[in-house]
Amino acid sequence: MICKNKIFFLIKFIRWQKRYFQLKNGKLFWFKSKNNNQAKNSIDLKKIKKVNPIEDRKFEIILGKDEKVYEFFCDNNFKRDKWIKEINAEKKKIEKDIQKKYDTIFELEEKKKVIFDKYNFPLVENNQTYMKDYVDETITSDGNFLSKEEA
Repeated sequence: MICKNKIFFLIKFIRWQKRYFQLKNGKLFWFKSKNNNQAKNSIDLKKIKKVNPIEDRKFEIILGKDEKVYEFFCDNNFKRDKWIKEINAEKKKIEKDIQKKYDTIFELEEKKKVIFDKYNFPLVENNQTYMKDYVDETITSDGNFLSKEEA
């Protein structure tokens, strides 16, 4: 299994350059040599549209709207398939984390609406900004409300 904290060899198809890659922190970094600590560049996994095997020992990464394509060549099909699997798994994990954050924000917004409706806060323009700030400050990160003493 590919360890996300170690560097593994692939060949990047831009003028046939040998590069070393590391899958870490939601990015695929590449380095000029195995001992080099300075990444030459990286691909943000959030921007990946597709990762596909394209032919024997090769795979491609297609990025977002502009559909920029990076092609990679591995020592064998087994390594190619491991890279594809690891990149897709990491991408899926990132997408799940992003969705969880959106869900949390949505739930907090719904709780704010309940407070405004329950306490019948006037929605006049000057007061609205103040009350929304107050509600934001009284909702904790876990979605609960602070007591009067804590607020």
